[in-house]
Amino acid sequence: MAYGVKHRWDDRKVVTATTEFRNVHRVAAARAIRRSLRWAQTRVVREVASMCGISPQKLVRRRVRVSVSNGTIIRGSVSIMVNDISAAKLRGVVDTGVQTGMVRSGHGVRIPGRSGGTYPAAFLAQGRGHNWQVFRRTGKSRLPIKAIRISIRAQARESITKWVNASLPMAREEIARQLALRKLTPSGALDVEASDDA
Repeated sequence: MAYGVKHRWDDRKVVTATTEFRNVHRVAAARAIRRSLRWAQTRVVREVASMCGISPQKLVRRRVRVSVSNGTIIRGSVSIMVNDISAAKLRGVVDTGVQTGMVRSGHGVRIPGRSGGTYPAAFLAQGRGHNWQVFRRTGKSRLPIKAIRISIRAQARESITKWVNASLPMAREEIARQLALRKLTPSGALDVEASDDA
């Protein structure tokens, strides 16, 4: 009768534990980056809307996106569509002109709450696609006309840079907090770069 002792090493548990440990760090980092960028997104929307005189804020909020990628390196970004916003979409647009026959009298289009809130010689009319627009004649004749739009490009670039950089310490604190909840210590570094893809 033979007696033998077999040693068996099952490393699946070790691999599973290592993978779970790595995944906890990745989830904590992604969650922290997402939360800090959402915080920055709120500040960007508020600042762009107030500095450009845009009300309601949802006109700006629809244009701002936060994305977090879960590749080898976790990346997050805040992006904004900087196309000009039609003046007709602003809250409280009023056409003060009165049309009687071929003669139009009045001061133009008034937008409450906006600095320089009156656009003289402007009028509301349906443009292409039956969307209402605020138009202004570009010369003395009836045509051509041009739609009045509000630019947010410069303010958006400045605000995104400012608030994303301000959210970096918040992301670091959030990663430490997320890992402390799981009784782990932070490993790796949180390097954030601001890039201008416009």
